[in-house]
Amino acid sequence: TWGGTTRARGDFDGAALQDWELWGYADGADDPSFRHREWVLLSKHVKDATLHRPWGTGVWKVANLGRRVRSFRVVMTGPTRNGGHALYCSGFDVFGQVGIPEKVKPLPVPPHGLRYEYDYELYQTGEAIPANRCELDGGTDDEENPMEFTVQPPLPEGLSLDPRTGEITGTVLYSRLRGDLVPAVDLGRPLRFVVTADNGVGCAECEVQMVIMRAPQVFAYDHTDVTYQAGEKFIAFSTETIKAAEEKKWKRPTDGPVDIARTIQINRPIKDSILGTRVSWPSHEPLPSVRGVTVMWDEPHVWPKYSIRRRTPPPLPPDTDGPLLPDGLTLDPYSGKIQGVPEKEVERGEWIVTVRNPVGETDCVIHMRVMEPPKSLTYDFMEVVIDQGSPFRNEVASCKGSGPIQYRADALPIGLLIDQQSGRISGSPNQVDDDYEAYKVYAWNEVAETKCEVRLWCSMVVERKNAPLVKHVGRVVNKDVSARVGLKVEGTEE
Repeated sequence: TWGGTTRARGDFDGAALQDWELWGYADGADDPSFRHREWVLLSKHVKDATLHRPWGTGVWKVANLGRRVRSFRVVMTGPTRNGGHALYCSGFDVFGQVGIPEKVKPLPVPPHGLRYEYDYELYQTGEAIPANRCELDGGTDDEENPMEFTVQPPLPEGLSLDPRTGEITGTVLYSRLRGDLVPAVDLGRPLRFVVTADNGVGCAECEVQMVIMRAPQVFAYDHTDVTYQAGEKFIAFSTETIKAAEEKKWKRPTDGPVDIARTIQINRPIKDSILGTRVSWPSHEPLPSVRGVTVMWDEPHVWPKYSIRRRTPPPLPPDTDGPLLPDGLTLDPYSGKIQGVPEKEVERGEWIVTVRNPVGETDCVIHMRVMEPPKSLTYDFMEVVIDQGSPFRNEVASCKGSGPIQYRADALPIGLLIDQQSGRISGSPNQVDDDYEAYKVYAWNEVAETKCEVRLWCSMVVERKNAPLVKHVGRVVNKDVSARVGLKVEGTEE
């Protein structure tokens, strides 16, 4: 409700109002809060000089009482400007809505101060991103001027922008990416998008950046169960090389080492491995955040990265970690290649290789062992004369190398045999020689073999009691003379 009054004409300049009140007669019958009509003070003025100028007018705002006012009156509470108490030829107008007024709708305001909760985030494919909400410092958003949000270029497949709230949600699906987004995800390149808030009166923009990466998923090595020979740079054999050889009709020897050609020096991840995003992050590029907290990456900022640990076999607990790799072998932390020259025997064990990048990791298992080749094979008797028909036993005196070591001989005297597991030569010879015979004996394991030469002379035993001399291959032996170890004996006619 607004009140207005005019001062007197120029002839009555001195009679201008300065102390006065405006009263209104308010209804009450229809209002349960005010059941009686009454006069209510609407405005009070003391020494108000608003009208003290020629032909001046004044406008005063009256507070809304929330009640209907049907009539008004002006009450002088003090003398006019010239000290009198009479006001001549004066008028007073009331204008505006009588009763409960409607609110005056303000003019629409364009949006301004647009910003997002996360303005530079790291996301993983296949994982729902945290809802990224936006805020505005101001801007009208009502039925006549609704706020609408758009983004350019379009967000990656799987992410969406709510056109009414501007919220970004969803899950990036790698299989549905197209165009430039595929290499951007494969190489971890920052993506930039411009979000616009528009209410028809104006618009506001802000930039949202994101880095989308794919975690490693499928990981294996070319050779999963590998046997090395100490001191050799080539893999002796593996489950995979044996399978490939068998497909070409190769058969494993029953009395010797695995004889597959050795051509492989490096054991590397298979080509079909899905190792995720390959990152080489520029040093000048700022790091993204995860839920608003800047990530802390190990230097250098290159992925994928590989690490290895050995799960030590019993009797230690299964989760106990042993040496990283057999001495002499190395793991390249950026390519995953395992290579080198193993130095000494290592029993078969299980190694776990982990590949990781900033958004995830995965493992694979490799079994490895390093075997020492057999060497230094010797027997208790390297040269011996043995009696025909007499029991004979010759044990392995020494043989170094990784077990199990097995033995074989190309040939042995009739009646003698070699034990494949222990190398023992035993039996009763059933032949007669005229000199030492050389017999090659082999000790072998799965990676190599060694050999030695055992010299045996199988001799006939005769007695010298009224018996004729026995001539054997050009030599005469007295009947009562027996051959002894390492001694060549020839009889005479005497």
